[in-house]
Amino acid sequence: MSLDADHRRRLEHASGLVRFLLPFSAAWALLSLFLSAYVSALGATIASLGFVFAILFERRIPSLWLRSIWLLTTDLGMFLATIATHPDSYTAFLLVFRATIPISVFSPKEPRLLRWGLVMTPILIWFATWWVGFQVLADFEIGEDLARRFFAPLTGISVFAILLFEFAYYDRLHQSQVADLEAAKRASDQANASKDRFLRSLTHDMRTPLHTITGYTDMLVDAAHAGEPVPADVVQARSTHVLAASHELLDMIDRGISLAALSGEGFDVKPETVMVQALMADLVQELAPRCEAAGLTLENRLPDDLFLVADPAYLAVALRQLIENALKFCPRGGTIWVEAGAEAKAGFVEIAVCDDGPGFPLGREDRAFDPFERLGHAMGEISGSGIGLSLVRAQIEAMAGHVGIDASYSDGARVWIRLPAATA
Repeated sequence: MSLDADHRRRLEHASGLVRFLLPFSAAWALLSLFLSAYVSALGATIASLGFVFAILFERRIPSLWLRSIWLLTTDLGMFLATIATHPDSYTAFLLVFRATIPISVFSPKEPRLLRWGLVMTPILIWFATWWVGFQVLADFEIGEDLARRFFAPLTGISVFAILLFEFAYYDRLHQSQVADLEAAKRASDQANASKDRFLRSLTHDMRTPLHTITGYTDMLVDAAHAGEPVPADVVQARSTHVLAASHELLDMIDRGISLAALSGEGFDVKPETVMVQALMADLVQELAPRCEAAGLTLENRLPDDLFLVADPAYLAVALRQLIENALKFCPRGGTIWVEAGAEAKAGFVEIAVCDDGPGFPLGREDRAFDPFERLGHAMGEISGSGIGLSLVRAQIEAMAGHVGIDASYSDGARVWIRLPAATA
């Protein structure tokens, strides 16, 4: 459990404890008034007013001061009740249990001196009253007989009620911590399993470009050793294959480094107003040769007047990744296009990368953005590391945007990006 979550839980416990103690202090005040014990009634009333004040001003006063106020008013009330009541009422035991309350209602992130001061206050009061023999007043308002008959049972009920309430809190806290540990273990196991899948898929994916590099290089080396002249066009063709395979390997390494950065400090985003049509035109010019080689058509269907706020470098990387994903899965003769959403939603602009390929497996769209997730393609013929879409999500969210898959789109795949619209 994080410190913030622990702090919130303790505030909730303090709020519940105040409401739980209020009936006991009110009962003590009424019983004291009935027996004409006005000092004791005054003490119980002061404690009750502290609880009421905490309830009424729960969201108006800083919680640190509010908890300190009702604890100190409780101390004052218990002190008055203790000096006005015969020791056989065992009222002083309430001070001992009161000393434990700051441990449960204050979190470790709050001032230690204040916490220990509020723990020590009732203890010092108890020792002070014990040192003078509880006879601070000339005579006890509540004598020995009344103390035994009425106040001792009320003290016992109050002590055990507080004890049970605190026990219930610590029991819930223990269960919550166990649940958090189990959830953390499951997340760790899933992360380890994902890393294992990533390593398996990476090993599989690296074989193709490595075989390409070694194969064509061996052919060139063998020809050189044999003293055979190799035509320039053959050298160029083989070198082109080696260069393409090298770029593919470099791309895998770059994505691994990006994923490492993602788990560390994240992205250094520099937002500005972006004309999406111009950015997309550059991407089409860059990726058109690859699409043509794969027998695909890449179309830019974005309007000229589409502007949004983003880091242009990260936006270009995200759109390039989505187009490259579509390029991998779209069959020969297919079309990949980039379009704008039908309308801006709540100050956002939507851009979608679409294709008429097989689409995403039904019901598994959300998992596509998980790191190392390849949706059943880990050992297939289509290469990839399974981290591209997770990086897209991280980059878009770093720019205050959102990304998702249109599950209702049945004619292929449609992945949308929503980023803040540029204001005029």
